[in-house]
Amino acid sequence: MVTNNAGRRALPCGIYAPTMTFFDPETEDIDIPTIKKHAQRLVQSGLVGLVTLGSNGEAVHCTREEKIAVTKATREALDEAGFASTPIIFGGTEGSVRGTIELSRLAFDAGADYNMLLPPSYYKPQMDAESVYDYFVAVADKSPLPVIIYNYPGAVSGTDLDSDTLLKLAEHPNIVGTKFTCGNTGKLTRVALGTDAKTPSSQGSGYMAFGGMCDFTVQTLASGGSGIIAGGANVLPKLCTRVWDLWVQGKTDEAIALQKVLSRGDWPLTKAAIAGTKQAIQTYYGYGGYPRQPLKRLDAAQVTAIQDGTRDAIELRCRLTLIHPSRSQLLSSLLIQLTSPGVEAFVDETTIWLLSPTLSDTMSEPSSGSSSAPTDVEDASASNASERTPLLSSTKAAPIDAHQNGSPSSVSATATAANDEERTVLSEELSFTRIALIMGTSWVGVFLGATDSTIIATLSAPISSEFKSLSLLSWLATAYLISNAACQPISGRLTDIFGRGPGLVVSNILFALGNLICGIARDEYVMILGRVVAGIGGGGLMSISTFLGSDLIPLRQRGVIQGVGNVCYGSGAMLGGIFGGLLNDHAKMGWRLAFLIQVPPVLLSAIFAAILIRVPPKQSDKSFIARIDFGGVFLTVSFLVLLLLGLNSGGNLVPWTHPLPLTTIPLAVVTLVAFVVWESRARQPIIPVKLIVTRTILSACACNLLCTMVVMTALFYVPLYLQVLGDTATTAGLRILPSPVGVSIGSVGAGYIMKRTGRYFWLGVSSLVLFTVGVVLFTMQTEATPSWLTSLAFLFVGGGYGSTLTMTLLACIASVDHSQQAVVTSATCMFSTALFLSRQIILIIESANTNTTPDLARSLGGTVGITIGSAIYQNLLKARLWERFGHLPGAAEKIQRIRDDLDELKHLPEGWHDGVVASFMEAFKGVWVFLLALSVGALFSISMIRQHTLHTTLDRRSNE
Repeated sequence: MVTNNAGRRALPCGIYAPTMTFFDPETEDIDIPTIKKHAQRLVQSGLVGLVTLGSNGEAVHCTREEKIAVTKATREALDEAGFASTPIIFGGTEGSVRGTIELSRLAFDAGADYNMLLPPSYYKPQMDAESVYDYFVAVADKSPLPVIIYNYPGAVSGTDLDSDTLLKLAEHPNIVGTKFTCGNTGKLTRVALGTDAKTPSSQGSGYMAFGGMCDFTVQTLASGGSGIIAGGANVLPKLCTRVWDLWVQGKTDEAIALQKVLSRGDWPLTKAAIAGTKQAIQTYYGYGGYPRQPLKRLDAAQVTAIQDGTRDAIELRCRLTLIHPSRSQLLSSLLIQLTSPGVEAFVDETTIWLLSPTLSDTMSEPSSGSSSAPTDVEDASASNASERTPLLSSTKAAPIDAHQNGSPSSVSATATAANDEERTVLSEELSFTRIALIMGTSWVGVFLGATDSTIIATLSAPISSEFKSLSLLSWLATAYLISNAACQPISGRLTDIFGRGPGLVVSNILFALGNLICGIARDEYVMILGRVVAGIGGGGLMSISTFLGSDLIPLRQRGVIQGVGNVCYGSGAMLGGIFGGLLNDHAKMGWRLAFLIQVPPVLLSAIFAAILIRVPPKQSDKSFIARIDFGGVFLTVSFLVLLLLGLNSGGNLVPWTHPLPLTTIPLAVVTLVAFVVWESRARQPIIPVKLIVTRTILSACACNLLCTMVVMTALFYVPLYLQVLGDTATTAGLRILPSPVGVSIGSVGAGYIMKRTGRYFWLGVSSLVLFTVGVVLFTMQTEATPSWLTSLAFLFVGGGYGSTLTMTLLACIASVDHSQQAVVTSATCMFSTALFLSRQIILIIESANTNTTPDLARSLGGTVGITIGSAIYQNLLKARLWERFGHLPGAAEKIQRIRDDLDELKHLPEGWHDGVVASFMEAFKGVWVFLLALSVGALFSISMIRQHTLHTTLDRRSNE
């Protein structure tokens, strides 16, 4: 059975054309130059794939040698034009299983990627449904090309495969799609649903459900289909792609209205079949010729009928090319006017300029290549065409240069709903050295940003003492947290607009400026301002480095890079406190040097970023200001500020009953609801809510949230458990060092595995199993547990956590279009980042108090995990202590002191020690069981993630 698809070009969603086979008008020999020119015109018009030797390709009129020659020439044409990743589907039907397999092998050698097959029909009276099923299975078992079933009853004596048969055939690993030219919407819907077919918004299983006519586009999309293979796309490729793009962008009314115009233009082509399509190509593009005999050539009346029937669609299509792509608000009403009953389909010059094409509509066609003056209606466009230019002019409209960014296929052909009227420009593929320099530059910021998040742990006390302000203690950490977390979700969209390079430069400058302000601050308010500015810069540094990895590195290799980035972050976070303490204790400038010393390397990083990073931003004719979702920015920042301010102030800065947490947390909930409503309606949202709620992304977010809660709670309570058993704070800290080591190993290891295999689903499940095993080891901890068991548990938890973070990020990016990767990355990382930094705040605030161990009641507000864990811990500890000692004199006061200060364990009354330790162990056991429940939930969440393709190229159209 042949199922190895390594190296094969992927089938993207969109419009495909069954290309015509052109012949010399006199000799009827195949015309290779025209075949190549036609193929290039189609893909440059926005089509995502071609079909050679289908029904429109006159396969039954061609010899086997001619079929291979046409396919080979088409492949050469695409490669020469810079569309090497565009797939070719080959119409390889022959009467027998043996002949079809042999032809499939020849087509494979000629450059075809898939084989589209009709059911056998010559001996139809002697064949039943089982025979047809066996035919497809036998071919698929041995064909080097994956099979696409061509369900076209009109071409095979009425044989019409039902949905049950198609679904059964779809189970074969080498049958990857069906083309429905049966006009049965219900059948397409059932098969698309039953196979979880690929759609513009979801990778699904990868199975392709194709509609078979261009006037079936809206129906196909509404039914969950994957694409259209339409003969009309030979004549009207850009109008076909325009209908598709409008629907994908969410403009369903406009798509339906435009399809009505397209349907009127396609009908005369359908009636006149191959001869009519070739005649239209001849009329409008200057080549085409005639079909091979015995098909007849059209007479004069038929030629006129073709011209009359297609004129409206051609005029509208031509005008869409000429106009400036910046206005779309009247498209719906204009198209409805065009398609209203009794209204002639004519558009006057005063209204047509308001239309707005996508990129595929603005790219020009290649010239006809003949020595005579071109007759292509698009080649007749004026090079200096304006919004008011007449329909037909004498010269050619200036094209958008597809090579402007170093890659001939650097422009994405299809816009997405979240980026209306924008064009995603892919970066050119860079050398390893250039990528290493760029990523190394970004990782300098990641390392220092992580260092800055923990450096305050050892500096907050001396800083507060110098300024004689104890209230400054907590705000030093909180100010950085809030500004850092608030910046990250909006950085994705903003750098989509302004560019990653400028974004990284600005982030470096802000981070340097913030640290400079801190280093020279003379009062507490200036100090807090410096922490806010540094937090904004630090948030940008961390998030943009992640975006750059996805911009410059194909998904298949992306995991390794993310793993290295995680190591940089973890190293910075580990060393921050040590670094700050050393400088404070031994440098003449004291704590100020810890901030000032970060400024030079950050500024140097900004210079390198300005020189090296050339990732193009998204292109649009709208102004920068018009593309910013200010409402989304305001609501995003407001939600995070309110949430984090409430969670980190309650129980830490002020009691939970204080108006600050009682006000900010409910307001955060209200703001979140407003944010969801606003973003779901925004044309260019900061965070695409519709994408976030897809299965893979939602599951990944849930998994990250639960895992982060486990890790934060464990890092808080395990050291406390060790101190109850008699370890010093330093010794307890050493016991948890395997956690960051495990994170580093897990992150890089997961990236390497995904690079080698191209798969991540079972890697994610395995990572969560390892993670859960580590948590199970926590539940085995007692007062007699050896210390190595705790360290081993942290190694497993850290390894599983690091691997999961890398895997879920890749899963989310792979599940969306390239144009959405930054905003989706921002959104998926937002809450886990906020939770992680919240934990840092608690530890920083508490570590600054050198008089007692942390008051756990005051630490409740840090994160959801710690809050719930603390509730379990405190209630169990209180209950067990009262059960054992509540009847003794003075028990209430003593129990309260035990709960508030672990130093009380050194001063327990005689006979209390064993009972108190046992009470602590039972309280910790409740926390460990809570962590185990979270781990099981995370394991369930990750099992819901779907496997998507990890492509080996930036354009995500070819993979190994």
